[in-house]
Amino acid sequence: MANYISHCQIKNRIFLKKEAALRHAIRSNMEAQKIEAAAEHLRAAKLQVFKARGIKTPSDISILQHDLVLKWLSISTEDLIEEYRRKET
Repeated sequence: MANYISHCQIKNRIFLKKEAALRHAIRSNMEAQKIEAAAEHLRAAKLQVFKARGIKTPSDISILQHDLVLKWLSISTEDLIEEYRRKET
């Protein structure tokens, strides 16, 4: 079973790819619609990572992870884009 990749690891790899896509879209100064779409895909991928870890609702998690899940559930697309723009500069 050395080649086994867990479902959570697969979802995390997808998240990292979506994160790279958003960063590329920001660096390339793509159209606002494409950047927004990339940010929405990133959010969906992160929520899939939480779901793969067994975290479906904020009540399923510890207090330490609670803030992180709520951030991804409540952050607006514009705020998410701005956060990644700041990371790029």
